[in-house]
Amino acid sequence: MLGLYTGARKEAILSLRWTQVDFRRGVIDFNDPSRARTVKRRSRIPIPDRLMTFLRLARERGSDIGFVINRDGRRLQDVKRSFARACRIAGLDNVTPHTLRHTCGTWMAQQGVPLFEIGGWLGHSHERTVELYAHHCPDHLMRAKRAADRKSL
Repeated sequence: MLGLYTGARKEAILSLRWTQVDFRRGVIDFNDPSRARTVKRRSRIPIPDRLMTFLRLARERGSDIGFVINRDGRRLQDVKRSFARACRIAGLDNVTPHTLRHTCGTWMAQQGVPLFEIGGWLGHSHERTVELYAHHCPDHLMRAKRAADRKSL
C-alpha cells in the first residue's frame, strides 16, 4: 500500500521510520535525516486518506521509533520473495515493487495531475516525469493536434 499510494521507491519504504510519519500534519517525509542525500531524491508528501487508515492501524501495533515495515521490530532488508509470492497468488506476471511506483504516477497522470506535481510527488526531475507519464495525460498532444488542424489554441 505504501508503494502504491506514495510511489516511493522500495528502499525508501523499507527504511521509513515512524518518526518520519507525522499523523498530526498528515505528512510522510521519506528523507531520513541520518541518510546521505543521493541522486535518488525522496519526497515529503501528504498522506493519502486510504493510506492514512492503514498507517494508523499499523502504528498501533508498533513502537514510536521503529521501522514502519518490520518483522519483530527489525527492519526488513528486502521484500523480493514475499512480493513475488503475492504476485504469483494474484496471477500477476512481470510485476515488481517498482511497478507500484509507476502505477502511482500513471494514475496521477490519467487524472490530469500536472506533470510538475507528479514529479514533486515522486521525486523525479521534470524531464524524467515527462518521459514516463506525459503520454498518460488525458489531453496529451491535443494542443499540438489543434495546431496541426489549424484551429485556435
